[in-house]
This record gives sequence, C-alpha cells and structure tokens, in this order.
Amino acid sequence: TPLLGEYQKENINTAVFAARQLQAQFGLETIKMKLGIENVQSNSGIIGRFQVLGNRPAIIADSSHNAEGIQAFLSQIEQLSTGNIHLIYGCVSDKEVDKIEQLFPKNTLLYLTQPTVERKMPVQKLKQFFPKKDYQSIQSFEHVKSALSSSKERASEEDFILIFGSIFLISDLLQ
Repeated sequence: TPLLGEYQKENINTAVFAARQLQAQFGLETIKMKLGIENVQSNSGIIGRFQVLGNRPAIIADSSHNAEGIQAFLSQIEQLSTGNIHLIYGCVSDKEVDKIEQLFPKNTLLYLTQPTVERKMPVQKLKQFFPKKDYQSIQSFEHVKSALSSSKERASEEDFILIFGSIFLISDLLQ
C-alpha cells in the first residue's frame, strides 16, 4: 500500500479479511483486491493519512482525530524522530481534548490552531487544555498555514513538523 503509517497494516488486514469474506458472493478476484490496495490513494483520493509534505525538516500531515489514532500516529513519530517535534494541532468541538493532550510528547513545540468549519474548537478555547509547563513553547494561530509557516521558521533540518487533529484541518492546509 502507498499509505505509510504503521497503523495502516492493521487497516489493510481488516480490509483484506472483509474482502475475503465477500469474495465468493461478489466474485472478487484476488488480483483485483491486490491492485485495489496498491492503488488505494489514486482510486480513493484519500488525503492526510501519514502524508509526507516535506523533508529536512520532515513535515507530515495525518487526519488522526481520536485518542487511538493520535496515539498510533505519535508513537510512530517518536520512533523516527531525531530532533525536536513541532506539533500543529486543531480539532472540532466534540473532541475530548483533555484525554488527547495527555498523549502528546512533552517538551515539544506546540502550535495550536483551528479548522475553518463551523464545528471548530476555537483556538482560544483549545489553549485552556494545554499546561504551559509541559511544552517548550505554545503558540496560537487562527489558521493552520500560519502555524506551519511559524514552525518551519523555528525547525532545524532534523526536526519533525506534525499537523493533525482533524481532516478539516488537513483540508485547510492542502487547499
């Protein structure tokens, strides 16, 4: 699969299992299932699934938005990281940010922002969930592109810049 996140292995296994259960009923050919997995990005137009947007510093966008997805994403990054981690995070208002914040690696540089949808969690409200003592710095931005610009200015070539928290945030970034 062209999807890079380690968590994709579990997703692919689930999809293959489901396809095999339906294989006889719908006449699915094994080769077509294989081609579907190999071409999942071009076939579906999926964005923001461990999407590498730059190198040196590494810039990775991921649409993980719940505790389980964010934990899987951040765990993989912590294994890869050699420099500082810059977290660009924004979400919609129904997220359990108090639980999600506990998953963030401490001593990182944090850039809080918000997606441009009506359901957004305003960045001023989001700030209340992040204790300053746990991070190298915390900055707030009205738009994800401004947060990315700021993180690029501060990042060294060995650093990782991560953008996550909502598919809406990733959409704003890629527009």
